[in-house]
Amino acid sequence: MSVAVPSALNHPPNMAATSTKQNSFPLPDDYFPNVNLSVLQLQELEAQALLTVKNALADYNLHEAMGSNPSYDKGWKTLGKVGDLTTVRQNGDESRCQCRIFGRLHGDYRNFLNFFYAENSCQLFAWNQFMYGNAVDATVLRNIDTSSSGKPHLYLGIKWTCLQPFALVKKRDTCFLEYMAFTKDLRGRDVGIRVNLPLVMPECPPLPDKMKTKRMQMQIVSIVRPTDGDMYSTELFLVSQNDFAGFAVPGFYFKRLMAKLNDMSNYVDSKLIAVHGMMKRSYWVDKKSRREFNENIQRCEDEVLPCVRS
Repeated sequence: MSVAVPSALNHPPNMAATSTKQNSFPLPDDYFPNVNLSVLQLQELEAQALLTVKNALADYNLHEAMGSNPSYDKGWKTLGKVGDLTTVRQNGDESRCQCRIFGRLHGDYRNFLNFFYAENSCQLFAWNQFMYGNAVDATVLRNIDTSSSGKPHLYLGIKWTCLQPFALVKKRDTCFLEYMAFTKDLRGRDVGIRVNLPLVMPECPPLPDKMKTKRMQMQIVSIVRPTDGDMYSTELFLVSQNDFAGFAVPGFYFKRLMAKLNDMSNYVDSKLIAVHGMMKRSYWVDKKSRREFNENIQRCEDEVLPCVRS
């Protein structure tokens, strides 16, 4: 399932991560060496991301064809529902499986995608910690294209993250190619799409055993679009092909993930506040005006709304 970076990237051994004395997190800034890619390698990575997008949009089209209440056949198991979200998993090995999460979220689909945008390691760690609360470390290994690159897509880059999903098991880390774009689905509707493709590359090898971390291989595609007739709601279709490094993930993990996704609008607001800060107090509306505004709202609820409902 993982993508091997083309063979031209086989650097001499001294180009690989070599901090053998490292035995704790966070890793030093120079733990991973620079990722230098040829034009051909960049083209191949982008082509792989676009192929994944194409396949995911085809899956999404089939999913949408099931109607507003999709029903998966006996080859799938429903793991649970949280709010308007549902998770199903293909039958088989629970440590190597495909899962799908679908349903409706609060908030604008563009804000959902922008929440994950990160050009540096601090931003990458921040959104992981905002959302999951168990981030251990994170590094942006290479920004290939960013929002200022003038490309059709929003972002293309290589990243590494490490999480502690469960207290009594080893940490899980992953090295991946990330692709983000606003585009059209097969029905011509506006969608946002985010792709994570696991990578195998010498600059980001599995960590030493003493770090008590296992490398995961997770291919994740998230597709979001505005709900028909409701610009403040988002339809989500998330496909995850997982290899959890021999750990059979229990159903409650996905319920917890759905709960996190349900709170996405809160995470978006928190991130915006963290980035931009609160408005200066000198710009706040004065107490008298706020009191008058609240009184007008209450009067509207008491006098106008009953007439509208009748």
